[in-house]
Amino acid sequence: MTDDHISWDRLIDSPLTWILLVGLSTLMSGALVSWVPAIRRTLGDVEGHRIVPLDGLRGFLGVSVLAHHAVATWNDLQTGEWALPTSRFMVHTGQSSVALFFMITAFLFWGRVIDRGGGVDWGRFYVARVFRLYPVYLLALAVVLLASLAWAAIEGRHGPVARPLLKWLTMLGSPDLLGVESARVVAGVTWTLRYEWMFCMALPVLALLAGSRALAAAGASALLLAVLFLAVPGVIDPGIALSFLGGMAAVHLVRIPILGRFARSAPGALSGVTALLCVVTLSDSGFGLLPTLGLGIFFVILAAGNDLFGLLARPSLLWLGEITYSIYLFHGVFLWLMSLPLQGRPDGALFTALLIPVSLLVIVAASLVFLLLERPGIRAGRRFKGLGIGGGRRLAASVRGYLSRRWQG
Repeated sequence: MTDDHISWDRLIDSPLTWILLVGLSTLMSGALVSWVPAIRRTLGDVEGHRIVPLDGLRGFLGVSVLAHHAVATWNDLQTGEWALPTSRFMVHTGQSSVALFFMITAFLFWGRVIDRGGGVDWGRFYVARVFRLYPVYLLALAVVLLASLAWAAIEGRHGPVARPLLKWLTMLGSPDLLGVESARVVAGVTWTLRYEWMFCMALPVLALLAGSRALAAAGASALLLAVLFLAVPGVIDPGIALSFLGGMAAVHLVRIPILGRFARSAPGALSGVTALLCVVTLSDSGFGLLPTLGLGIFFVILAAGNDLFGLLARPSLLWLGEITYSIYLFHGVFLWLMSLPLQGRPDGALFTALLIPVSLLVIVAASLVFLLLERPGIRAGRRFKGLGIGGGRRLAASVRGYLSRRWQG
């Protein structure tokens, strides 16, 4: 291996890749916000209904996962194995980003449970989650299936389809289709959706404890959730599940007046960033007790409303936050396509050069998917009013209305 080859390895597997992709993605997002009226209207519609710092954080996290998987793609080209980056920083762009995503999910949903004293319309909640997640997911799955068909035909591979496809459809796994490593097409990101669903399924049980806002209730909830996750050996990693507990704890912590005031202050911002840096520099993983504590401190600061001196309130980041789910599901497709011509002859300079248009295309494609598919799905789910009398008819009407708008569009 030449010195030049080694230098490209070090450059790609370094914070420089993250800086490059975050910078390009933010610039493209800002341009889209300026050029596309529909995007500006969308941001205007959600203004005042969200916790702005968390939306901005989501934007950072989505692009960070893209950077993480760019390095993993390079490792795959080099060794034939989908391996973690060697750079600790780049490991955290994936693992800590996912941990913070889980905290956001737990914070928003547990906060809703607490606000309503446990009185949540669970039928409406689950239908809204299906409409929120599945339209974009099914499109990504269609891409995976088509890519697997082409891959298997080119390499002459054979394997089962029906049973593996059922696991994909239920988000319980992402096994090989037709004998090819289909998960590579989407950078293997779908495993996180299983955790999201497990948490959502645990919520009705946890809601039984939500009638009291005392810290004892929070502790009991955390214990119960831990037991639920530990009860699924081989499916749920307790170290990863701790991230959800961090988000749930944040719901209670931000409601303590003195803590909330500190979290929104400049010293609070500095404390949060310091905690994040400690995790990134001292921990080998974004999962586990100590990383969760550090990331949890950072998260509480943002959840209380601290936008880090205006950084997380920038429209470009808010738009990235809005389209994060589409970025998350589709960035792997672009990285996979980019890697095809480099199979067997990895070139660091060419790989880095290709990352530039790929990152821009990911943001454009995710914006289109959000506007044409994801946002209409979210709206359809919100129109559903529950599973009471006539609930089935309302669900059918929501589905028909959604399909009709997509057909006419």
